[in-house]
Amino acid sequence: MNFQYQGYMSIYMFPFSMISSTFGYSYSVQNFFPSIYDQNTTNFTSRLLMTKLSNEKYDQILSSFFESTIKINRTIFEEDHEICKLIPHDSWSIEPLKYMSIDEVKINHFRQVCRDFALCIENNI
Repeated sequence: MNFQYQGYMSIYMFPFSMISSTFGYSYSVQNFFPSIYDQNTTNFTSRLLMTKLSNEKYDQILSSFFESTIKINRTIFEEDHEICKLIPHDSWSIEPLKYMSIDEVKINHFRQVCRDFALCIENNI
């Protein structure tokens, strides 16, 4: 598997979930469900799960690693939140891109998934 950063893997499970792992020692599961009450709000949850170590002596060795993982994940989420607050709400669209480069195929795929989801909601499917 080709990792962008050695040992870190993140899998997006469209449309509203993501699983990440750091060297397989810890896993993070994030859900970001749209609010049914406010179109400008997302219900976000994040859970950090750590593997059960085979020997208790490793708990002490890896405890600072787990603590730093929690801290860096929180920092990244806060930075992402600050950036997202700068994007105008009306800039989001589920319509296909009019002009798409080969690098933007995933954007159109994501928008199609969102259109399909909206259609299911609209039709109570």
